[in-house]
Amino acid sequence: MLTDKQEKIKDKIRKKEWKIQNMKKEVEAIKKKENTAGGLTSGQQMQMGKNEQVRTNVYSCSVRARKFAAARCSNAGGWE
Repeated sequence: MLTDKQEKIKDKIRKKEWKIQNMKKEVEAIKKKENTAGGLTSGQQMQMGKNEQVRTNVYSCSVRARKFAAARCSNAGGWE
């Protein structure tokens, strides 16, 4: 059983993981366009770079949050 605070932390982590997955999908879609269309527009290139940078930042925050939550919730039975 998780406390309300632990549930909020868990929800934040899940949201960040969802955001990372969506950014990965967007980058993959842009890369497919690059292969079929013979190149990317400058806007697509900038979006790919932005997504990669944000994804890296979100991932590192998610890892830190997960470690913090695991330490605080070690007796709560883990994540479901």
